[in-house]
This record gives sequence, C-alpha cells and structure tokens, in this order.
Amino acid sequence: MRAFFLCLIFIFTPATMANESFEDFLKGVKTQVELQGVDPAVVDKLFQLDILNSIYAKAEEQGLSKEDVRYILKYGTYTEILKVTGRSLEDVYQDADKHGMDRKIVDLLISKGSIEQILQFAVDRGYKTEKIEKVLFERFHFLPNFFIRARYVVRTKKEATEETQNNTMPPPAFTMPPPALTKAEKFKASQGKHLSDTRLLVARQRLANPGTLATLKAVEQRYGVDKEAIVALWSIESYFGDIQGEHHIPHVLATLAWHKKEKRNAFFKRELLIAIKIYAEGHVRSREFRGSWAGAMGQVQFMPSTFVHYAVDFDGDGKKDIWNNEADAFASAANYLSSLGWQKGAHWKTPFVLDRPITKGIFYGTGLSKQRVFKRNSEGNIVYKKGKPVIVRYRVYRLQARVFKIRGVPVPSSVNMEDHVYLFLPYGNKSGLEGYLLHNNFHVILSWNYSSYFAFGILSIMDELKKHPVDV
Repeated sequence: MRAFFLCLIFIFTPATMANESFEDFLKGVKTQVELQGVDPAVVDKLFQLDILNSIYAKAEEQGLSKEDVRYILKYGTYTEILKVTGRSLEDVYQDADKHGMDRKIVDLLISKGSIEQILQFAVDRGYKTEKIEKVLFERFHFLPNFFIRARYVVRTKKEATEETQNNTMPPPAFTMPPPALTKAEKFKASQGKHLSDTRLLVARQRLANPGTLATLKAVEQRYGVDKEAIVALWSIESYFGDIQGEHHIPHVLATLAWHKKEKRNAFFKRELLIAIKIYAEGHVRSREFRGSWAGAMGQVQFMPSTFVHYAVDFDGDGKKDIWNNEADAFASAANYLSSLGWQKGAHWKTPFVLDRPITKGIFYGTGLSKQRVFKRNSEGNIVYKKGKPVIVRYRVYRLQARVFKIRGVPVPSSVNMEDHVYLFLPYGNKSGLEGYLLHNNFHVILSWNYSSYFAFGILSIMDELKKHPVDV
C-alpha cells in the first residue's frame, strides 16, 4: 500500500506540471518496456495501478467520479478517506497497537477531521508529527508533498505562538550574518566530516568482523581493489548500509522523467526503464527498491544504468542484491572501480609546499587544476565578446607532472614526470601553503563521484584504515 500512495503524488499534481497525465505517462512506459521484452504488468505492480482502479470502482458504486476520489484523497477528512478507499478503522487500530499508541488517541485524532487539524492536535499534545504520521497514515501513505506542507503549517503556527508569547522585549538590532566559509575552510570541514572519530571507529569495527573481513578479502583478491577503499566508499555512500535512502526508486525516476521542468527528462526516462527491468529480473522486491531522491540505490548508491553494467551476484544466489547482501554490494563496487582502472596499493597523492604562487599557464585558484572551456559557434570557432573569448565553464583536467613542473609547481623528485596527475590546491595558491599532486586512484574515485572533496575524503579514510591493518 505504501507504493500506491506514493504514486498518488504524481496523479494529483496539477496538470500544469506536465503535458500529459501521469497515468498516460505510465501507459507509454508500459509500451516501451514491452518492446524491451519485459511484461508490462510489472509496471502495474510497481505503481499499484490495480489498487487505484479498484478504488475508482468502489467510489463509482457510491456515485463518486474519479475527480471526486482525487479531491477526497488530497483534501478530505480522515473518515472520508477511510470510506472512499474501503479501509477499516480496525486496520488503523492495529497500526496504533504496533507503535504503542492508545486507541483512544486514535479516536481523538480521527475526530479532528482534516490532516492539518490532526497534525496540529497531535503536536499540541506533545506527540511528534512523524510518529502521528507513522501510526495514522501507515495504512494509506498520503501524498508526501502534502505531508511536507502540513508539517510546515503545524510548525510555523506553533513557532509563531511561542514567539508571540515570549516576545516581551523590543526586536533585537540588526546583526551581520557570519562570514561565508572560504574554500580552504570548506575543505577542512569536509575532511573533518569524512575522518570523524565515529566513522573511523565503525569502519574498523566492520573490518574486524570475521565474516565481513572474509568477504572483503575474497572481493579484493578477485577484483584487485583494496578492501579499505571499499569500506571507505561504503561508509560515505550509505553509512555502512544503514542509510540507503527511503525513496521508492521507480517512483522518483518516474517523477523526474515526467516532470516537464526537469531538464534531464530523457536521462531519467532511460534510468526508469532500466529500473523496471531490474525489478522484472527479480533482483529486488518492490518494498526494498529504495534509494535517494535522484535514483541512486543500495549500499553503494548505484544508478540503475551503473547497476546493469557493474552489479555482481558474488554469492551465486541468482540475485545482484546491492541492498541487503554485503557480498554483492562489495563486489559490485570493486567491479566498478576495477573497470575504471583502480591500481591496488598504488600511491594516490604527493604533497608539496608552494615556494611561490603559480602564475604560468592558466589561472590557478583554490581546488583542482582546471582549463577554460570556450563558447563556440556552429562552425566550431570561439565566440568573442568585447574582444575577449566567452568562457562557458572551467573543466577539471590532468597533465603530465613535467608540465606542472615547467609551470612552477615544486614537483617532488619521487614523482614520475610522465605520470598524468591533477594539481590540487585546497588551501590556496600562495607561498608556504600545502598542495598535492593526485594520481590515478584519485582519478578513479573522481570518476565515481565528480567531487574533489568526495574523492580526497574517500582516499583519506582508506589511508587511515590502512594505518591499523586487521588480520592482513
């Protein structure tokens, strides 16, 4: 039932958001998956369209149109929703029992009418909004966007009341907001988050677990990827599998593919079709088909297209289960890193200290070495404005170490001058500041996630774990 009511977010969204209704969009999806050899009934099952049609049929018996049903489900009182969906109060009582809530509270809440009134009533009596939602709406799973709006209304009303009661003094004088963090400060904060004591402690505990360690060793041997790198990615992508995202993957991809304001409709449409195929092949059950708001899923946060190319059934049970099976998740991550060119045990960074600012070549500020990408016309020629070339963006790039040396970078003698490296100046381009030349494995992680802070953080975690090896 959860999947069905998440689906309602699309059906009840105003028609101005898209040129076609979500129901018509899904009809097109069914046609396309059938052309790919997938039973279109899979789409009905994933989006619970059969339940929607049954509600329509029950409503029609009561003299209600589809429009009536949509209106009631979005704006109706709890009692009206019970009636139109054909659900019983006993179902709600059972949910309340499961969560330890007195049935009398359920009666009181239902008697209050609309969703916003229910939430306000609950908050006024000390109940957390999230708990009320879980108990009262577990059976129905109303529109998530409506939940958000209702929560906002409840909280702002409460905050406004408290502010009015406590506001006995004149308003404070205007104070300047704190200054924004510099890029150097942002980098330090990012490193602090990646290398937190808690994260490293949990990572070492997981590595010390005999079963997990045995699996990681087997994966490391097969794919040639350091086990510490796998654990580092695992820790960041899903906090060791504990936080994988609560969004139903087919639904979020369908939203992004259908919404006309989303610029990458075609991309998300392809991902949706692949996700449906993954489900049809039996790798995951619908209720476990969860991930991020943008479609990344499982313990290693693969997009569906990444899944079909790199996911692995490591334990041979017939499923590539990156959600619940650590062996499959680890092997899938290692397979992907291996395909990107990971070099086991390889040195990934070389530190140096600037003896002067780097001025030769293109401009270097804070961060990775970048090159200008110029705007070009239909003939491929650079476009100029007021005598200057128009820069579209700056693109991260690698150069041979010897080129950076010519440009004034104090390249240490230990570096092979023919190696292609990134120049990384996280603290700035000034004399006396530390910088880094970043090698192949940094490039591999950057290909996984296009963020210099992410890649540097992952590899730093790996290094910390290697300082205290377990049962090597």
